[in-house]
Amino acid sequence: MTNNHEFPFKRSPLIGGEHLPLFETFKAYDDRILELMELAYNDGYSLNSGSRETFQNFIKNNLCMRLGQLVLLENGNLRATWKGDSSSHVGLQFLENGQIQYVLFKRRHPDRPVSRVHGRDAPDGVLKQIAALDLKEVVYFV
Repeated sequence: MTNNHEFPFKRSPLIGGEHLPLFETFKAYDDRILELMELAYNDGYSLNSGSRETFQNFIKNNLCMRLGQLVLLENGNLRATWKGDSSSHVGLQFLENGQIQYVLFKRRHPDRPVSRVHGRDAPDGVLKQIAALDLKEVVYFV
């Protein structure tokens, strides 16, 4: 399988914390996408190129993100998840045309149930939802 990535492989210094340099983050995602493409091919489905483009643009525009777990859904879309403590979770499914389907979980108070927010939006709207639920520390190095 050929490596058809569009990531801007530039070595960048660590921005802070213990996260990977940008080059290594992009490479880790690119390697994972290639692995997922091979697994999907063996199972009879393929990666949706629009989903891949939405994901890559999202990562390129959010450089201080932690490395999330990336999976390929049977519909061909990429889904990334980040987990914080037992009551903090961010799940993003990357759709075509720059849209993202999201599900966010956050326990705001120990005596209350976990809040769940879900929907579909452009990346900036998704980031506003992440900030509104105080989940930035789950996704970003802050």
